[in-house]
Amino acid sequence: MRRNAERRLPPACDYSKLEYEEIQEVLLESQELIAGDASVENAWKLLRARLSWTDVMISKSLHFMARSLGFEANPPVPIDNKVILNQIWPAFKNKVKMESRTQGDTFIPGEWRDSSYSWDAYNRYMTAINKWATAKGWTTTQVESTLFGTFAMDVS
Repeated sequence: MRRNAERRLPPACDYSKLEYEEIQEVLLESQELIAGDASVENAWKLLRARLSWTDVMISKSLHFMARSLGFEANPPVPIDNKVILNQIWPAFKNKVKMESRTQGDTFIPGEWRDSSYSWDAYNRYMTAINKWATAKGWTTTQVESTLFGTFAMDVS
């Protein structure tokens, strides 16, 4: 099982070189940033800069960290490759393109992932999730769970 996990690591991340204490320190700093800012933006940037984690790893960590700090109503939700980025994003982008064309517009939403796993890309994803949650009267977690549950069946 460990070999599979090691193969999936991005080439820029060599976790064998990271010390346990460094990871713990960065996670604690991230927790303090979230608690102080009531936002995950600075924690995202810290995790990316200091640990070189991908958007998937950062978003999952921040999701659970925010929930543990009491952000239950609308915590940031995780992003993943298989469902969110490979299925939901293309479907969403294509739908917006088609609707824009029919209205004589050329709007195309910004990508939910970029080569630097930036906060801006993740924030575009969270903006969509928040808009859908508001429209449905749901929490962000309910939207993410519903999307994942619906689209995950198409992946297997």
